[in-house]
Amino acid sequence: MLDDLTEKHGVEKIKTVGDAYMVASGLNYERDNSAEHIADFALDMVESIREYAERHHFPLAMRVGISTGQVVSGVIGLKKPLFDVWGDTVNLASRMESTSEAGQIQVSEATYWRLHERYQLLPRGVIEVKGVGSVETYYLTGRKAAETVLETSQDTLNQDVATAGPVGVAEPRVGRVRGHRRRARR
Repeated sequence: MLDDLTEKHGVEKIKTVGDAYMVASGLNYERDNSAEHIADFALDMVESIREYAERHHFPLAMRVGISTGQVVSGVIGLKKPLFDVWGDTVNLASRMESTSEAGQIQVSEATYWRLHERYQLLPRGVIEVKGVGSVETYYLTGRKAAETVLETSQDTLNQDVATAGPVGVAEPRVGRVRGHRRRARR
């Protein structure tokens, strides 16, 4: 199911470790805002898992963490080569996942700024992140309606031009997901 979603959204599966499923987008710099591809993947994944749990009467939910920034990538090993990514962005994505709530997609502030024009994000507030300190976080809850996106984009376009911000710079986006079984209440 998740591998099918990686194909649908054009994100790269990096690895699975235990119940963690790590994906990345923008590693080849062919995307203008690869954070959107990770966001769409995460939204579809959480919904797919929710539908699966309902259909099978099984208490299952995903916690998802997304962070945006630079990563280092490479191949490890000679006998069994393995492609992997490292860096602060990967670590923060992992922390976003581990401090998220079941069924939620928690994103870092850097990711918020890449997504806020086209996606619905609710402020979660500042959380303490091991190895990082205080981090402003948000929950990704869905896409905005098309008319809202047009209004927001125009305002942001004027602001970007005024601040001479970078245009078309694509950085790697790392998303990490982990299965989470909810305990049945007695």
